[in-house]
Amino acid sequence: MNIIETRALTKVFPVCTAVANLNLEVRVGEIFGFLGPNGAGKTTTIRLLSGILPFSHGEARVAERDLQVDRHRAQASIGLLSESSGYYGWMAPLQYLQSFGHLYGRRPQYAHGRIVDRLRRVGLSDRQRTRIATFSRGMQARLGIARTLVHRPRVLFLDEPTLGLDPLGQRDILDLIQQVNRDEGATVFLSSHALDQVGPICNRVGILNEGCLVAQGTLPELCRQLELPSTLQLTVADADRARQVGITLGLFAEATVVDRTHLSVSPKTTDGQTETLVSGLVHAGIAIREVVARAPSLTDVFFALVQCERSVP
Repeated sequence: MNIIETRALTKVFPVCTAVANLNLEVRVGEIFGFLGPNGAGKTTTIRLLSGILPFSHGEARVAERDLQVDRHRAQASIGLLSESSGYYGWMAPLQYLQSFGHLYGRRPQYAHGRIVDRLRRVGLSDRQRTRIATFSRGMQARLGIARTLVHRPRVLFLDEPTLGLDPLGQRDILDLIQQVNRDEGATVFLSSHALDQVGPICNRVGILNEGCLVAQGTLPELCRQLELPSTLQLTVADADRARQVGITLGLFAEATVVDRTHLSVSPKTTDGQTETLVSGLVHAGIAIREVVARAPSLTDVFFALVQCERSVP
């Protein structure tokens, strides 16, 4: 069952078309990665799907609500953490979240218990009465996620939630997103251009480029569609010589010398690739100590799609 569906969703501004004929499907309960380079239209799409921006034409449904005719009810089921979220530094988290609970029409008694629980869940129990102005960027990101959960939303739109965080902070926020998805049962629509960060936690992804959705699916599905071969990491006696021999024999599509004894190669074929390549090198007198196959990553898929789109005249 889909909790987000769009058909030919389009947003035209006076100077550009930011989103063009978007056909998107997000399933109930999944973490959906919405990926793309800067300026691809990710933030505009989130603003359309959260009812902040009107769309130029097309259709969109969120939480079984048509955004054209039932926007306010759809928004009641949405939690939004935007890239440019503001935090009132003079407030404490308890007061800050109470104000949002009030906006969503929650009774004070209900809201207080819910807010205390949300602050505990995001690891801010001991800071609930501390001024937000003293918070680090990572603590603010945690508070932002707590804010999205105050009214028990069914869908969370998170726009670049790890932006500006150090590696530990990024890991903590991604762990928190998985925890929220699991424990709250909320569908997460996660926008980012940090592919290797968000890729491992997403059930499926959609890749946007210049306002157009160029692919959506699981990583294995996209790899099969693009016919991306695994990369082989070779440990050899002489990486330079192995590269020269492999190129001469036509065994490599690409080959990169990592260091004196390590070579990263992309075979020319996907069928029997490891056996054919290794056999060819061994017969040519190359001593191979180890072969490790690395499946294509989300980054590999992304570059294959985006570069293909940009090469079309």
